[in-house]
Order: sequence, then structure tokens, then C-alpha cells
Amino acid sequence: MPTGGPFPTENDSFNTYFNQVFNYLNLPANSARLGISAVNLGDLNTQKTQWDIVFPLSQSDATSTKQNRGDRDDLRELIEDTLRTIYDDIPASAFNSTDRTTLNLPLRDTTRTTRGAITDIPVADAKAAGGGAVQFRVRVTQDATRASRHSLADGIEMKYIIINPAAAPAPGGGSGTPTPGTPSGGSAATPAAPASADDCQLTHFSPKSIFTVPFGASAAGKTLYCFFRWVNHTTPANSSNWTTVRVVHIS
Repeated sequence: MPTGGPFPTENDSFNTYFNQVFNYLNLPANSARLGISAVNLGDLNTQKTQWDIVFPLSQSDATSTKQNRGDRDDLRELIEDTLRTIYDDIPASAFNSTDRTTLNLPLRDTTRTTRGAITDIPVADAKAAGGGAVQFRVRVTQDATRASRHSLADGIEMKYIIINPAAAPAPGGGSGTPTPGTPSGGSAATPAAPASADDCQLTHFSPKSIFTVPFGASAAGKTLYCFFRWVNHTTPANSSNWTTVRVVHIS
């Protein structure tokens, strides 16, 4: 299982690494000094609880199944994604030598380099997660299997629209608040499927390569049309081109 950055390749070694950094990042003095957000720390704690169940099952000869190993690999992707987000949010000036040794983040060249244009277009997968939510996984084209964020990007930008195939105008123009991306009650017709990202008004940004967007229970039964690109917030012109449309039937 190839990985990048500070993470060991083998699962046993990764488990040792994860236990070490989990305890280290949860020390109140460290989490405060490094500026770790409550949201990211909460995600990490939830994933650690799940890992402590899934990992032993996947490693034991008596309980290791294809399903257990798949659950372990999927969870490991989420954990690595959360750790990358935590590490990226820590200012370089906050790290001390113990931090870098414990987290396996050696000091890099401090010469500031302008990030160039992103020529890679993200590979994006999306699937309904139930309750009106959709889970997204994006990766660079060079990575055949694992979710990953482009090294020159701040994250992934999604433009989208949600269409109700059964939408019909309400008598007299209707009222109420429509689901984002769906027509209002007074619309004369259901909007057409978008041909490009320019046809979508709604956006979502994620610094993570695996993320879930809760569109709400009212979105169930509707269709999501979405486009993705790697985005550089500092120099927007260096962001990547958009993907072709991805279509998800929300459940």
C-alpha cells in the first residue's frame, strides 16, 4: 500500500506511528501550541476509536477478511487525510525539533517558491451516503488508487447544481425555500443538466481529498451534477481546469 509524506508504508508500522502521533497531538499543551482546531482533533479522535476496532480485526488470522481489510484501508485513507490537514495548518514557525521527529516532518528548504500552474485535472469519485449526503474522493492522476491532494493546490473546488427530475411549478408561483441548486416554486421548467462548470452557481471547497457534503434530507431523490478542479487561492489563475461532469443520484 503506497503512501506519501510522513506515513509508513506497512500497516503495522502505520499503526505504531498513528498511536504515537495521536497521543502527542492530543496533549493539551501540544494541541494549543500547534494551533490544532477542535474540528480536526475531533475527527482524529473519532477515527482513532474506529481504528482501534478495525485494525486488530484486519490483522488477526482468525478475523481477517476481505471486508475487514477493505474497511481498514478506507479508514486509513481518512486518517492520513486528517493528519495531512492538521500538519498543513500548523505554521512552520510553531514546529520544534521534537514535533518534527515525532510527526516525521523533517525541516524543508525554507526558500519560498512560487507555486506554478496546476496542469493535472483531478480524478473525482462521488457516491450517495444516505440522508441527502454525498461522499467525494479526489486524487491526482498519477495515484491509481488512493485519495490525494495535489501538492500545488490549497484543496479541491466543486461547482454544482441539484436538479429535481420531478419538479413542477407550484400554482400561482409557489413559495417556500427550495433545496440549493433546485428551481424555486415559480420556475417555469426544471433547469437543464449543466454542460460545464460555468453553468453551476453553487460552490463547495474542501482542503481534504475525502469529504462529505450534507445536502439535506430534502435532496434525497434528486440528482447532483458537479465539476471539480484543484484550486490555488493565492493565484487563482494557477488553478487546474475543470473535470467533466459527475452525476450522482442522491439517496
